[in-house]
Amino acid sequence: MPLNVSDGLARQARERPYAVAVLARGQPVHFATLERAVRRAAAAFVARGVTPGQTVGLTFGRPLWHLVAALALARIGAVQVALAPTDPPAMRRATARELGVVLVAGDVADAGEAGLPVLHSDPAWLAKAGEVAAGPRHEGGCQPFMICHSSGTTGTRKTFTLSHADMLARWRRHPAATAVRAEDVFFSPARLDFATCKSALFWCLGQGATIVFDRCASSEELAGLLDRHQVTWSVITPNGLAGLARLAMGSRAIRFPHLRVLTVGGSIVPDGLRRAALERVSGNLLVSYGTNEAGIIAQVMGEDALRHPATVGRALDGVSWEIVDGQDRPVAPGTPGHLRVAGEGVVKGYADAATSTRAVRGGWLYPGDVLSADSEGRLTFHGRSDDMMIFDGINVFPAEVENVLLDHPSVREAAAFPLSEQAGDQMPMAAVVAHGPVGEAALLAHCRDRLGLRAPRRVMVLDAMPRNVDGKILKRELAARLTPGGSA
Repeated sequence: MPLNVSDGLARQARERPYAVAVLARGQPVHFATLERAVRRAAAAFVARGVTPGQTVGLTFGRPLWHLVAALALARIGAVQVALAPTDPPAMRRATARELGVVLVAGDVADAGEAGLPVLHSDPAWLAKAGEVAAGPRHEGGCQPFMICHSSGTTGTRKTFTLSHADMLARWRRHPAATAVRAEDVFFSPARLDFATCKSALFWCLGQGATIVFDRCASSEELAGLLDRHQVTWSVITPNGLAGLARLAMGSRAIRFPHLRVLTVGGSIVPDGLRRAALERVSGNLLVSYGTNEAGIIAQVMGEDALRHPATVGRALDGVSWEIVDGQDRPVAPGTPGHLRVAGEGVVKGYADAATSTRAVRGGWLYPGDVLSADSEGRLTFHGRSDDMMIFDGINVFPAEVENVLLDHPSVREAAAFPLSEQAGDQMPMAAVVAHGPVGEAALLAHCRDRLGLRAPRRVMVLDAMPRNVDGKILKRELAARLTPGGSA
């Protein structure tokens, strides 16, 4: 029988009704209570005329309400898309029109700014008392579950759909050592507007783990939260990991021994940060590489992340991959090339036909990343295909520049990017955010010592990186600051 991504919650509610599913600002929500809330929300959507296959937008500020609505829509077979409250109303309206959204569910004052009918979250959904009929359950399977957008750092966003079967296939990839378990307490500071976060939370509920929703606006708050709730499984960014490593500086013992898995991904994790994290934060560091379109592709855990510098590990079971040149010919071990992947849970196309033609060919997805693989299949990420710089005949990958800058003790964030010359060369440039006093001259010397001719020609020291609504660094804006008339 095809499976629905909300089935795991229903099973936990039957088998472990009084186990804690969610800790929302310290308040426990049991599996039975969460299941009743999902049934009530599903009934509310059906009462508003939502039918299987129709698309509903989600505009929530509070993660618990977003989770309830997302599970309810999955249960009845509707398709969901995040209309994030951090997006301007005009952007939400345009997205809703483009995707055929019929209703918006939300808990924020301007949820109706998309110009569509609104279903507001109801506190009565979470009432502990009273029986609630199960209501309709869609079979799920290959039917669409969620519409996603790529991060869009280099142009317009790319839109694609994930099915219930896609999500279930991605969860099955994880080896037993790093899979979520019923005894786990899970925390991620990411918003449910991101597909990877929503997928992780659905996975946790299906496994019977406890999800923590709590305030986390600084490294200090993150550390306090991990301790207070005795979190065992967490996903954070490299920047978040660096903050925890700084807090643990000087400690002779592992700061968070209760962390069974500490996953970090989303951008480069330099070797210096890996070492500091393993020595001071958690010995169970899991460096992860993946894409929105394919899910998690490769992982490396613990000391293996140091034994093989810069690696993102071996591909997970269920992911087929190759590294090829511009003519789709496999490259030799150690040679950077274009990654292509295939398998269950990997998208088969985009909404835009032109994008699909470029990115999906012969059954392979080309996510646009440059990687290399050693003779034993360990992958190393070098950057985006369209980010590679060619300067004086030399290929310069942003990742190698960023890795070197991030190894400087005063650098917290780094971004490398090209600045085009009239002759056609692309001069490597960089920008950093520092957490200590450091000047451009010192950073340039640091890079030249490690990179030689591949070193950046300029390094801007900024208070903050420009980012898009998804948190991705806008490298085009950084390059514009170094052009004549720019603000650098």
